[in-house]
Amino acid sequence: MDELPQLYTVLMGSMSLVGPRPMMPSHLKLYPGYSYYLLLPGFTGCWQISDRNACNFSDRAKYDAAYEQALSFKTDALVLFRTVFVVLRGTGY
Repeated sequence: MDELPQLYTVLMGSMSLVGPRPMMPSHLKLYPGYSYYLLLPGFTGCWQISDRNACNFSDRAKYDAAYEQALSFKTDALVLFRTVFVVLRGTGY
């Protein structure tokens, strides 16, 4: 239910379904990469379907960079597919 506003922003074009998760402005200085700034924020992404609960916040830059390098419809479909299972299991793996 708390994700509904983000779905609205996807429909309006400010976000995409798949991409780096939006960050709080105070977290931007902790982000060591640049891929976050090159991509539209996403409803879900590689970090969300990874070991996000077991890694440092700054590690999300490697997931964003990998997503940028593999950017394609196929990659987005795979991330969306894996997101369903992460949500159903209630994990970040």
